[in-house]
Amino acid sequence: MQPAIEDEFRDAMRHLAASVNIVTCYSRGLRYGMTATAVTSLCADPPALLVCVNRSNIFHAALRNASSFCVNILGTQHRDVSAAFGRKTVHPTEKFAVGKWATNPTGLPYLTDSQSNLFCTVASVFSYGTHDIFIGTCDSIVNADASAPVAPLLYANGRYASVAELPS
Repeated sequence: MQPAIEDEFRDAMRHLAASVNIVTCYSRGLRYGMTATAVTSLCADPPALLVCVNRSNIFHAALRNASSFCVNILGTQHRDVSAAFGRKTVHPTEKFAVGKWATNPTGLPYLTDSQSNLFCTVASVFSYGTHDIFIGTCDSIVNADASAPVAPLLYANGRYASVAELPS
């Protein structure tokens, strides 16, 4: 791609609001995680997600070695968690000092007060450009507090945002 079109593409993508998530895995005895907006529902039969990860990210190598991952859907109260997992200069395990984390029986870390936790088995991996696309089949889903209002943390135009209902 030419540099001019790459810049125009980045500018256009600033207008695409996205839900903020922390994707986690357990690999070689360590917990890993990264902030991600490139997470999408793929299908409901079977329930599956896709997660796009830059191959230059340390999380990529960990996820390539893992057989499962968890998508933690962040709420508006998780800006600090998102920021911690977005830093590249911190050792991967130090990121888990921010937020309320637990592990499932296989060692997979999950944020206990997230909007939802989707536990997935890696089903397929595809490469495209600088990224790999991980497709995960959902094995289990935990909605941290089903009675709580849906208040996802969003990211648009280089900033955090929240949902505001429009009048009917």
